[in-house]
Amino acid sequence: MKKKAIIFGINGQDGYYLTNFLLKKKYFIIGVTRSKKINKYLKKFEKNILIKIKNKLDYNFLKKTIKNKKPNEIYFLIGQSSSSISFDQPIETIHSNFNLINYIIEICRLYSPNTKIFNASSSEIFGDSLTKVSESSKKDPQNPYALSKYLSLLCAKFYREKFKMFVCSGILFNHESEIRSKKNVIKKISEYLNRKIYYKKKLEIGNIKIQRDWGWAPEYVEAMWLILQMKKPDDYIIATGKSLSLDEVLNESFRIKNLQYRKYIKINKKFFKKNEIKNISANTNKIFIKTGWKAKKKITDILKILIHSK
Repeated sequence: MKKKAIIFGINGQDGYYLTNFLLKKKYFIIGVTRSKKINKYLKKFEKNILIKIKNKLDYNFLKKTIKNKKPNEIYFLIGQSSSSISFDQPIETIHSNFNLINYIIEICRLYSPNTKIFNASSSEIFGDSLTKVSESSKKDPQNPYALSKYLSLLCAKFYREKFKMFVCSGILFNHESEIRSKKNVIKKISEYLNRKIYYKKKLEIGNIKIQRDWGWAPEYVEAMWLILQMKKPDDYIIATGKSLSLDEVLNESFRIKNLQYRKYIKINKKFFKKNEIKNISANTNKIFIKTGWKAKKKITDILKILIHSK
């Protein structure tokens, strides 16, 4: 019998790549999205998946969906995902990233206790750190988005320990792909170079001194799946273990086009984020030891995929 999975947030980057991954493993997939329009990348899967479009994910809708389907696995990838926007929409951010996963876990406890649940948390929960963070490192959220992701982590841990449920959180660091949102800085750089806009105007960008761990989204969804295949539920950092500054990323990106990036960029204060994390890097020992997963592509490899050399 086919395994059943519900993907909350199927319309996003991770939802698409996870759908592709699970279909290859012969899963039956129910996808839930709050978007009215299904993205073009999901179109090729329409005959093989069931998509539910629901603008407001209330308790009753979640209860009906989970109780009727009784999935083997749930992947929670939905919610307001911008740290900047979260300052303007703190209630929506907390609701979509914390309340909804709390509803889902509680519904599973009552009506589908054997369902395994993956909760997508974020590296933002750590705040700034001059040393590599691990799963047990101090949490210091600096914006409502980070707070909501930390609350979701605590909620998952609580149900896992107090109710013995199979609930796991993946603490996801930045991860890129060819279908990443254009608001994302790596996508912004690759679009600028591929469209040869540098002949017309400079690339306006924020703080180039920030340091991040950038990975490859198609690899990260495999890590999500592996986490739910373990004998015991737990929380794991999903990252490459290698961080670079945006300054270094720009240098690598423009070098692919044989250009000196400093001639083509303009620092614009409007792209500096409130309470922005300056430095964050990851210790990935736990996920490698427990699951065998290790990121293959580093940001230098990813840039070569995203930026056309000619």
